[in-house]
Amino acid sequence: MPTLDWLTRREDEQTAGKAPYRLLEPVPELSAGDPAAENMLIHGDNLEGLPASVPISRLVRSLVTVALLWLAVVMTAGCIGSQSWPNASSTPEAPATTAPVRTPTATSTRAPAPTSEPASGIIQLSLRPVLLPGQALLEADRDVIRRLLFRRATCLASDFDAEWQSDERIIVRLAGVRTPDAVVKTLTSPGRLEFAAAESVDLNLWPLEEGSYVRTSANRNGPDRTIQGAVKDPFPNQVFHTILDAQHLKEAHPQLDENFNVSIAMEFTDEGKRLLADYTARHIGEVLAVVLDNIVLMAPVISGAIPDGHVLINSTPEEPWTVEEAGCLTAMMAGMLPFPLEVVEQSGASAMVGTR
Repeated sequence: MPTLDWLTRREDEQTAGKAPYRLLEPVPELSAGDPAAENMLIHGDNLEGLPASVPISRLVRSLVTVALLWLAVVMTAGCIGSQSWPNASSTPEAPATTAPVRTPTATSTRAPAPTSEPASGIIQLSLRPVLLPGQALLEADRDVIRRLLFRRATCLASDFDAEWQSDERIIVRLAGVRTPDAVVKTLTSPGRLEFAAAESVDLNLWPLEEGSYVRTSANRNGPDRTIQGAVKDPFPNQVFHTILDAQHLKEAHPQLDENFNVSIAMEFTDEGKRLLADYTARHIGEVLAVVLDNIVLMAPVISGAIPDGHVLINSTPEEPWTVEEAGCLTAMMAGMLPFPLEVVEQSGASAMVGTR
């Protein structure tokens, strides 16, 4: 099952395990003051005690290192100043010839960029916003739709173009499509993102599976006829409480760890940070589902309080994400389309593109 962690938890644990330490033992004859007083003052030149008495963190270790280096430079300068320099009439020795030093090339710890398959031609879609009676497509709506389509297309193809027509249709062209069967779903999904809690559901008896349909505070309706029967609907009488939604998400992007495992890193707004910190502190060990258009994308377990608004979502070891899959998920989280989009016409690689 996926887990919900703070962003650098694995790195922090590894760093803490490698940090050297030294136990400080009291020396009564050299001590002064009240031994029961709560202070961390160190007298004299006990430089080994200094880094042992402060929290081990990357910043503090850096400051201590700089201070020690500065002290070494001062002491060295003092020693040099006390020596006698040769007089001006002395003949200086010829400088020693130094051989050039070759710096070894560091091996990159990042995974190589995934190689995409050869371009499969051009796919063209004609999409039309579905407007309810009384609704109108404004210029601002056009801009939002085109921007979100562009963001989503970046995970599907190497090249993308979109152009609005006079009849309120937008023509989308994609070249070098890597996953043709995901084009229609990725581009036309409304993109309603929610972080929902199953507070009234016993997930020990009824596990929450990825791909399941759930009702949420934002949309309590059941699956529509286009997906009815194609998705699992395990909780028809339960409503998942929406804790956060897309307006609280500041950024989401795929991330690789040192073992080339793909995760999704998220950063929340100030309001989202506050809501997330409060909820995760009170619900450790419970599931906080990531839901897109009422379909469960992932159901990570809260492993600890998350106070800083940065989270890392890991896929399951049985079904790890590829970079492309994680990219498409984060692209669909980028924002919600102002209107649903329907496919009016499609051409190019039609046998591979899903239909609506």
